[in-house]
Amino acid sequence: MKYASTYTEGGVERVVVILPLSAVPGFDPDNPPQENTYAVSDEVQLGWIKQGGQFVAPPAPEAIVPQIVTRAQFKLALLDLDLLDDVEALVAGTTDRALQINWADRLEFERNHPLVIATAAALGKTEAEIDALFVLAATK
Repeated sequence: MKYASTYTEGGVERVVVILPLSAVPGFDPDNPPQENTYAVSDEVQLGWIKQGGQFVAPPAPEAIVPQIVTRAQFKLALLDLDLLDDVEALVAGTTDRALQINWADRLEFERNHPLVIATAAALGKTEAEIDALFVLAATK
């Protein structure tokens, strides 16, 4: 067991201090010395929140969708998602020279560029799937 102290902001009670119980002599979990102090299990970490009388890990923050990724990042993400061959076949099969030039020569890919949007639409991809592609690409 550990000792935890919490801070409440915006209606959310969050763990801000964790100490071994031995560091708080005489701590009685049934009669804590002040509000927002608790005896907690060893798994509780800084930043955990109190919900329904127990402490839980906070929800993961929403991923920020990058607006620009490099050519290599973009292509590696397409490869990971098994889409690279589909995109290359689409580009090879089109007569749209602007699309072909953009695919061949662009050094960066922008999330809202017409090339990206048109290609995604041709492959039946949703906005959420495009966002996920750019989030993945940023990790490459």
